[in-house]
Amino acid sequence: MADLINPRDYYFHHLKDEVYNNAIEYFEELVNKSGVNRDENIQTVKEINAKKAELEVVNNIIKKYRTIKGFLIFLAVVFLLAGLSLIIYGASGSAQSPTGFILGGLGALALGIVFIVIICTSINKKIKEQFDPKSKLESEIAKLTQEAWAQMSSLNNLYDYDLAIEVFNMSIDSIIKMDKRFDTKKYRYVNEKFGFRDACPDKDNESTVLVRSGSILGNPFMLYKNFVCTEGTKTYEGTLTIHWTTTRHTENGTVTEHHTETLHAYVDAMCPYYSYITHLVYGNEAAPNLIFSRGPSRATGKDEKQIDRMVNKETKRLDKLAKKELMDDDPTTNYTRFVNDEFEALFGGTDRNNEVEYRLLFTPIAIQNELSLIKNREPYGDDFFFEKHKMINIITSKHSQTFDYSSNPDHFISYSYELSKEAFVNYVCEFAKSVYFDLAPLISIPLYQMHESKESIYGRDDYDSNYSQFEHESIINEFPNALLVEPTTTTDAIFKARFSEKDGQSDRVYVDSYSYRGEPRLTYVSKLGGDGHMHSVPVHWVEYIPVENRSYVGVSGADTSRKEYREVAVSTPFREFLSKYSNNDAVYKRGIIAAILDNPQVQKHFDSISNYFKGIYNNSGIKNNSNSNINNNSNNSQNNNNN
Repeated sequence: MADLINPRDYYFHHLKDEVYNNAIEYFEELVNKSGVNRDENIQTVKEINAKKAELEVVNNIIKKYRTIKGFLIFLAVVFLLAGLSLIIYGASGSAQSPTGFILGGLGALALGIVFIVIICTSINKKIKEQFDPKSKLESEIAKLTQEAWAQMSSLNNLYDYDLAIEVFNMSIDSIIKMDKRFDTKKYRYVNEKFGFRDACPDKDNESTVLVRSGSILGNPFMLYKNFVCTEGTKTYEGTLTIHWTTTRHTENGTVTEHHTETLHAYVDAMCPYYSYITHLVYGNEAAPNLIFSRGPSRATGKDEKQIDRMVNKETKRLDKLAKKELMDDDPTTNYTRFVNDEFEALFGGTDRNNEVEYRLLFTPIAIQNELSLIKNREPYGDDFFFEKHKMINIITSKHSQTFDYSSNPDHFISYSYELSKEAFVNYVCEFAKSVYFDLAPLISIPLYQMHESKESIYGRDDYDSNYSQFEHESIINEFPNALLVEPTTTTDAIFKARFSEKDGQSDRVYVDSYSYRGEPRLTYVSKLGGDGHMHSVPVHWVEYIPVENRSYVGVSGADTSRKEYREVAVSTPFREFLSKYSNNDAVYKRGIIAAILDNPQVQKHFDSISNYFKGIYNNSGIKNNSNSNINNNSNNSQNNNNN
């Protein structure tokens, strides 16, 4: 815990190297478990790269001769056309020296023909000579690549969604721990004890696509990414070109002038815009009545003189604010400045409602830590928004908006051991850095580390659902949109999960889809033209009409890994088993499986899907020898449905 007194120093002096070394060690353990022959794959990839280098040489030769061929074709055409022109001109009788033009034309024709001969006999031959080695190399590369994929297949199958979390937990001080899943128990704890939904109310225009969770000394945090729809305005433009004539009298008579003008007209209409936003939410009982917010200061990377100028300017503004608020009659707005001008100016938080609790949080050590994050450029600088609503703290950083916390195995899958290792280590290091520096503004506050949660978040078992709404929406967003949206939808969609019923290890959830149907419209806008008349300018635009759809989804735990699920999902017994519930494929992520239910009532025994995998794999993840377990599970599920 002592190491975390200065979170930024802790990262650069300890955590960064620890994560890197553990990522390498963890990867090599995966390789050993998979049985991949490193040396064999490295040699195969070397051969692939050597062949690719040879192919590049061949392609460059072909490119060079094709360039020469193109240039010679250009010259041939120029000389042939010039020759014909000279001969025609010389034969026309218009030239003073027709013989010279004709001879010159014949010479040009001869050069053009020479170029054509060179192209047909030499250049084409050289290009054709490269086709066989090119085809051979491409075939060899394809064969070697297929061989390399086969060599790496067992390792590629081992990648799962929680590997980065496991390395993070191995590397960091034990007071911080990340979970494999954000379960209902922790969600209820965050909500009921700390007031999460009061600070972050659920909105129909947002849907969770990813959620991660953890705790700092038992105080919970959750990192979630939402897909958001915002109704904005789009401007559509239409044009109309008009023509008119005018006449004017001159000394020489009447002159008619023709005029052209393009009229522009605009229509503003509602348009839905979609984006993603990622937040980190942390619950802590310290300063339970305090509310404040702050945003980036733009101090990152500036030198001391530049920062001093920023602080002096902001301090003058804050002095005026403090005087103004002390003179009003509202006790909630009696803002009092800190003695530390630099912290007050760069951190902000001037909208705080409780000066006493604010000072309890931001002790000299906390101030020093926050300023260290704000003023230093590495790794992210002052890129975070910090909101506190009583016992809920919300960190929204710029770096988290662009990082993918899913730990999707696709990040690491490769035909090359070395490329896979590099991708794995780089991703895990970036994952740890990104998560840690979202937590850094929070662990910079010693009082938060002193408040260890005494209430166990696993003290109850009587929860209504197996999974939180965040996990429901996260897995539901894995389905193709077309399966859940209203058929006339022409936009993206927001999927809201509403818990319906719990049965064993499964939840029945109804999913409301909110989207829009785009209808083409035509509006004529009157515009005054240069001819003095009003004209109707056509503007084509789109009216977005809200549409909704409701589907039912079964969500169940699949006590299995990604590797095991992928093996079973393509099997005939499993597809027959799944067809009892759904006509569509199931989706799987992080130990949760979901299927769109054809009939909501069949969900009653959808939890049998969690037992399905237990019949195939034993507790050690080893596949059972007999297929009888598969068939028995399928038959048992059928009997359950009949009951």
